[in-house]
Amino acid sequence: MLMLVKTKKEFEYIVESIIKEEFPEAKVIARPHGYLGLLLVENVSKQKLEEIPEIERVIPIYAKCKANLDEIAKACEETAKKVMPFSSFAVRTTRRGKQHEFTSIDCDRIAGAKIKEVSNATVDLYNPEKIFLIEIINEDCYIGVISGNELKRKYVPGKADITKLLRKIVIVQLPYLESGAKELGKRIGRAAQSFEIKELVIAPCGKVDCYELMEFLKGIAIGVKARYEVQERIYPRKVHKINVTLQSMYEIFRDKTERKKSLVIVTDPLGDEIVKVKDKLKRDLLMKDEIVIFIGAREGLPKGMFRKADYVIDLAPYITFATELAIPSVITALIDVYEEAYWENVKLIILDFDGTIADSLELHIKTFKEACEKLGIKIDEDKIKKFVSLQGKTFENISKEIFSKLSEEEIKKLDEIKWKLSEEYVNEIKPNKKVIELINSAKNCEFALFSSSPKKFIIKALETLGIREKFKVIICREDVKNPKPNPEGILKILEKTGISKENAVFIGDSIFDEQAAKRAGIKFLNVNNI
Repeated sequence: MLMLVKTKKEFEYIVESIIKEEFPEAKVIARPHGYLGLLLVENVSKQKLEEIPEIERVIPIYAKCKANLDEIAKACEETAKKVMPFSSFAVRTTRRGKQHEFTSIDCDRIAGAKIKEVSNATVDLYNPEKIFLIEIINEDCYIGVISGNELKRKYVPGKADITKLLRKIVIVQLPYLESGAKELGKRIGRAAQSFEIKELVIAPCGKVDCYELMEFLKGIAIGVKARYEVQERIYPRKVHKINVTLQSMYEIFRDKTERKKSLVIVTDPLGDEIVKVKDKLKRDLLMKDEIVIFIGAREGLPKGMFRKADYVIDLAPYITFATELAIPSVITALIDVYEEAYWENVKLIILDFDGTIADSLELHIKTFKEACEKLGIKIDEDKIKKFVSLQGKTFENISKEIFSKLSEEEIKKLDEIKWKLSEEYVNEIKPNKKVIELINSAKNCEFALFSSSPKKFIIKALETLGIREKFKVIICREDVKNPKPNPEGILKILEKTGISKENAVFIGDSIFDEQAAKRAGIKFLNVNNI
């Protein structure tokens, strides 16, 4: 199989030499079409190539075609058939060389539509099961596929959503007005935009030189713009461009300290270590609507401000660091505190069953086949693949999509036999050890379950796993009118437990689980991230 190998630029011939030495049967082309950082390798497995430290990524190539949209779409269709089944996917296109008649976005869109058509899988830009990599080099196009775990995006479901914190942060920066002000302004602007905070306020304290301030502000503007353009290219979501304003230091300090919903933090070596105020700070970061952080420059902040601030924090005891490092240092410290508070706040864990508490896919395929055979319903490999790709929906809805010509009565009978068989074979389910460990070890936390499967099967499965008594509330398909991704089941659990949305998290494995949690307004954790 052909492999597209990526390495650091200028390392291509070194890697070629290593591959040929270790694998004499290998065929290697370094710098195809003259492009740095690339090699094409045949007759060596992905696993063996990944043992070479100079290699950064290995992409198995499933198809090669000419770089035009029609051929790319056809090649992606054939590739999808080869790697099915999968429940979710994303497409990433990289173009090199000649001016093509299409953009990378055009390619992603056309290829994605064809893959979705043949696989019936869901597009998931953040946590896909498969990633289709379209690598275009001049006239040639290579279609590769890797696991979603190999190419994590900046956002991963299950991590604390720090954007909620960042959009509350206002940085009030004392301007740097000495030699190199413009360059320092660039660095500060880039740092502020990197975190996509709510606002950056440049706040002079008293009379300043207009021309020096102008140079500093120019640098800020250049830095913000440069970082924003990078974010626009690499993020799969809309990027927040920060507001930059100019206001007197004392004026903004008076304004912010008079607001009850604002948290005012001053950074200074005379302040407390963050570890000493962490417990109180956790609550404030969650509850306050705005977090205003005052940062000095070379001469530091006015000492009179310390008396009215909510916190005076020393970011690095016994260390003085450069002005441009203050923003990333204070925000990183607050993120650590916020993430800890985010999960400490959880009082209720709601779990999905299939694919989360246990791997039951093989059981469901087996019972689906047997139920079809008992009713004389013809089933082939394509239908099995479709059945797998639709996991997360109710079995009844899956059956309707696969067997559009069956009557309601036949679908109902198929459903009944399938679940009866599932109860008989329940011992074949494979527990997720990490989730079982979580259930058995969690303290000061209640558990509930929300599944699209019938309650009789779920109860029997939980009893088989020895964890039935751990669940205070169990909501299954017969308990709701609207299945996932509708949040009805989650909302019922919240009502029955009396626990607020802010204190609940839903752990699941599918896009339907994630959407249900989002619509219910609670946190979501993908089971793969436990």
